[in-house]
Amino acid sequence: MKALLALLPLLATAAADDPLAGLTPGQPVNCIPATNVLSPEILGPTSILYRQSQNRTWQVAPQRTCSPLNVRSRLVVRPSRDRYLCSGDKFYVFTRDSHLPSATCSFGAFTPYERPA
Repeated sequence: MKALLALLPLLATAAADDPLAGLTPGQPVNCIPATNVLSPEILGPTSILYRQSQNRTWQVAPQRTCSPLNVRSRLVVRPSRDRYLCSGDKFYVFTRDSHLPSATCSFGAFTPYERPA
């Protein structure tokens, strides 16, 4: 029991640091409208977030691990459809100080996360 109580503060900190904490995942989709989403928030080589509103966030992972992708990266996206981001669309990963991409990767499916009513 003491061990469990000792872990509670750590779990609370991890949940507070998780931008998807308290949100409910939905069914993945292939495309999302690019006109209503904010700039991407890169969580690491396997996760990118696009916020659409206070109540909806889209999580997308690259189709394959995109190892140069990290929280300090910036993305340039080459959409295949006008005003949409879609699975399979390529994006270029740049380090903060570079003018040349360090990798070219592709989006996987987009999973919506919504705040419960």
